[in-house]
Amino acid sequence: MNESPPQFQIDTATADDQAVDVLNRLLQAEFHSLVPRLAEVRPFVNWDDAEAHVLIERLTADAEARRRDIATAVMRLRGIPVTPRRCIMSTGMHYIRLDHIIPDIIADIREMIETYNSVGKTGNADADALIARILADHKQHLSELENRGTA
Repeated sequence: MNESPPQFQIDTATADDQAVDVLNRLLQAEFHSLVPRLAEVRPFVNWDDAEAHVLIERLTADAEARRRDIATAVMRLRGIPVTPRRCIMSTGMHYIRLDHIIPDIIADIREMIETYNSVGKTGNADADALIARILADHKQHLSELENRGTA
């Protein structure tokens, strides 16, 4: 009877691989977010919404920068950024007043905060610092939206 030697599985995953996986998960969440789509949707803005419109324009610019920063971090770790999957919820928002979709934007940012809170540490200090910075940005944006007009 000829027995083969036991097979051992070698775990070749590194902290960088884990960081790439987490960053790609967050990049996909950023792509699927409603906020970046607002630049394309261009909801109707009346005079009462002008201040909120300026805030939304800044949020969309920040969303673009976040996606770029995450993709760059993935490539620095020798990973491949995920292919974008866009939010289709925004397809019917072209002619809706901005004040009607603010609650959806707030809910979207809350969901992003939950997503970032759920990933934990990646094992890569640079990736963890980027995630912490972006999480802080999301929290700041949420605060600004919730407190708009109350100052």
